[in-house]
Amino acid sequence: MNASGKDESMLVLENLSKRGYTAANFSTGLTYTEAKLALRSIARIHATSLALKLKHGPLTERWPFLFQTSRATLSYQALVKRGMPQLHVFLRSKGPQYDTLINTLRSLCRVTKQIIGSLMIPKEPMGLMTHTDFWCNNLMFGEQDQCVILDWQMISYSRPTNDVALLLVSSLSTETRRNHSNELVDIYWKALTTHASKLGVDIERATRIQPI
Repeated sequence: MNASGKDESMLVLENLSKRGYTAANFSTGLTYTEAKLALRSIARIHATSLALKLKHGPLTERWPFLFQTSRATLSYQALVKRGMPQLHVFLRSKGPQYDTLINTLRSLCRVTKQIIGSLMIPKEPMGLMTHTDFWCNNLMFGEQDQCVILDWQMISYSRPTNDVALLLVSSLSTETRRNHSNELVDIYWKALTTHASKLGVDIERATRIQPI
């Protein structure tokens, strides 16, 4: 707030490439090592927000700037609306054996907003700060097993599992996803519980949930 009593915002930018950080290769997806680093990084964010919630109370009251899940739902719905026609064209080019799948996708299009909206609603006690756009194009990697998460304009109060699921679905090769998804989820869970413990939070006790 400035001297006149008006709120002010400041945007600070840094060129991370000068510090040796490089972007992930979108065309090939994250490597297994990059996926591990990314999930450990977001797990620390999730664990920190849980500790803050338990210590200070509702996050949305303390930080009202958090992106509303209804707005995030509309953003994802817009992506589906733009991308689905392209997917239909692609599937048609592969032959009539995909006609049933195309019809199923058309049916889903009518209810995607409701599906996305229900998934975005925070499910307590694990409603936390989430990135909400957590995929490889928003990640950079350093030389010493470092991962920086970029573009936080959609930070929301939502389900942390959405961040994990989006990364696994959007940013891994088919082979990596099929061979390592369960292992990567375990790595995320271990990082989440370990960092929470360092902050004085026993996740399983505080939230009464079991490892996924």
